[in-house]
Amino acid sequence: RRICQIVSTRAAHLCASTLAAVMRQIRDNKAAEKLRITIGVDGSLNVLVIIFNFPLFLSVCQLFNHIVYCIADFLDYRGMSGASLPLGFTFSFPCDQTKLDEGILLKWTKGFKASGCEGKDVVKLLKEAVQVFCLLFVFFTPGTGTNACYMEEMHNIETVEGNEGRMCVNVEWGAFGENGELDDFCTEFDHAVDESSNYPGKQRYVKIRNQIVQYGSLNCPCSHSDRLAMRQVRSILQHLGLTGSTCDDSVLVKEVCSVVGRRAAQLCGAGLAALVDKIRQNRNLNQLSITVGVDGTLYKTHPQIMQETLQDLAPQCEVTFLKSEDGSGKGAALITAVACRLKSEQSL
Repeated sequence: RRICQIVSTRAAHLCASTLAAVMRQIRDNKAAEKLRITIGVDGSLNVLVIIFNFPLFLSVCQLFNHIVYCIADFLDYRGMSGASLPLGFTFSFPCDQTKLDEGILLKWTKGFKASGCEGKDVVKLLKEAVQVFCLLFVFFTPGTGTNACYMEEMHNIETVEGNEGRMCVNVEWGAFGENGELDDFCTEFDHAVDESSNYPGKQRYVKIRNQIVQYGSLNCPCSHSDRLAMRQVRSILQHLGLTGSTCDDSVLVKEVCSVVGRRAAQLCGAGLAALVDKIRQNRNLNQLSITVGVDGTLYKTHPQIMQETLQDLAPQCEVTFLKSEDGSGKGAALITAVACRLKSEQSL
């Protein structure tokens, strides 16, 4: 054990001494008396995730007080109560963001609703709530649940001056269909879900991706290979109180879930096909090869369907999917780290 400690300590010292020589060279190259530099390193990264429950209907004060209580609980759990730390804030709802630490909530989505929030700066609201617990520096990164972003050519963006380069555009495609674009694809079930939601007529693309499509009567016996799946389905039905469900009911539910999942994956693939083909046209390319970062249960369970839909609707685009876990959380952490570095550099 002692030998291992000595060997690893020496290895760390050797790496550090080599790195020190490189940084001295960079400092000398810049003719600077003092150098501040950020170094990327490779190694394991441990991420601790704690999930808190949120009531769906709150006032603005209750909402942000609840967030702060959750933060305080997390710090207490980690033994860091009273510490002043940079905080990344992922707020997954449509916002108008003009600054790194400012986001005006445009509207609630996903069935969530808190009175008194829309039209207000959510970062400011969180800062005010956090001050009670003496936490500093809140930074905001926008995002939504069912959404996409892509790099648009600057000359196509009318709200920002300048024509050179590209800008990342938050599509907010969950709102697609609010002007009737999806009416031809909606079933009676889609209309029923929309009408009973908190915001009828809004977020149609999200709702149509997640709701049941119309299905016909099925009368299929349970095969031996499907026996375990049928048992799982029946167990879920009984848990929901449907104790009189039969094998045929389980077959029907399984088929409906398969159809719903397939349609959701196809709709998601169709939206993505439109984006990648727009990128191809923007760049005047006959063929585009592009990598798309993706996260979520829908992709994890139906990657082949999404890929097939993309190939059918955007045949001139070769898309490679790269699975990204907790992109919103990591994005918030990255932006917070950059903001802290910039603030630190400004104080020199």
